[in-house]
Amino acid sequence: MNEKVITFLKSKDYIFKAELGRGSCGRTVLLYDPEIDQNFVCKKYDPQFEELKITLFENFKREIKSLYNLNHVNIVRIFNYHMYNEELTGYILMEYIEGTDIEGHLQMYPEQINSIFEQSVGGFLHLEDKNILHRDIRPLNILVTSDGTVKIIDFGFTKKIRSTDDFQKSISLNWWCEIPQDFNSDQYDFTTEVYFLGKLFEKIINDLEIDNFKYKNILRNMCLYKPSERTCSFSKVQSLLYTKKFEHDDFTRNQTSIYRDFSDNIFKSITRVGISAKYYQDGESIEKKLSKLYGEIQLEEYIPSINKIIRCFVNGDFFYSSNTEIHIKVFKNFLELLHECSVDRKNLIFRNLSSKIDSLPKYDDEEVPF
Repeated sequence: MNEKVITFLKSKDYIFKAELGRGSCGRTVLLYDPEIDQNFVCKKYDPQFEELKITLFENFKREIKSLYNLNHVNIVRIFNYHMYNEELTGYILMEYIEGTDIEGHLQMYPEQINSIFEQSVGGFLHLEDKNILHRDIRPLNILVTSDGTVKIIDFGFTKKIRSTDDFQKSISLNWWCEIPQDFNSDQYDFTTEVYFLGKLFEKIINDLEIDNFKYKNILRNMCLYKPSERTCSFSKVQSLLYTKKFEHDDFTRNQTSIYRDFSDNIFKSITRVGISAKYYQDGESIEKKLSKLYGEIQLEEYIPSINKIIRCFVNGDFFYSSNTEIHIKVFKNFLELLHECSVDRKNLIFRNLSSKIDSLPKYDDEEVPF
């Protein structure tokens, strides 16, 4: 079957406004679209070193592919691209961010440190979920808008992880802080990225003498020199953040009791979790799945298929005990708690639950084929 090619004959014109900068891969300019009254950043591939033009062109195309797979409020958006493969050049049209680098912003607004930290972790968690390493975490590559929104930019060195071997292939950059033990074994993975984001915040907090940061223990564990002792992923960092929020949120004694009754029963029913298992994060989506399950079993005295409920939280393999009996009223009370919670509170509850489940013994879920 022949595919029909759709060609748009009308070209799009922009007004050049300013030169924004130049890096090893090319120029970046600010363009204006009068038709929709919007500014855009346009990055042109135009490397400084002719002998690296072919190699760096692959980096440029990799950046486009990486950005197209991302959709997160704390990550710069890509709107379009234009490739000229025969000339080894091309253009990326991206979101224009009016803001300052993270260090400059926190110098002006140190009281926003906790929100900026939470948003940064959220952005890098999205990259982790997409198996994308940023590889160049530094203050200039994390911007903050005037309304306090974090935007992670500059994906020129990103790498999509397709196999475990990819974790071992690093690149050489002029790092701005002490390099971790990971580099001694040519290792660069998400644990390494946790380290660099942690060191970035550690430096800013120390340099600016910020004293209202409430995640000191979490940050300390992100900055540990040895990867074996460090918090291993942004997913784990996020779980720890939600756990701490849960401790200080103003849940009533009855709400806390309902949550613990449900979470303790779920925790006791799971014996082991696969080492590669992840956890669903969208509280509203999980609530819908749980509500549907409840509708199917609400006339029972005890939950007949606990594994179906566990699968609403756990994205991966696990072992569970079929002998565990959870009364249907425990499930009903938990659902009623969710129904009265805001979106943020639902997410908080499930982050706390996933953190609890993640503390269970792990097993290598790749040892057997099925």
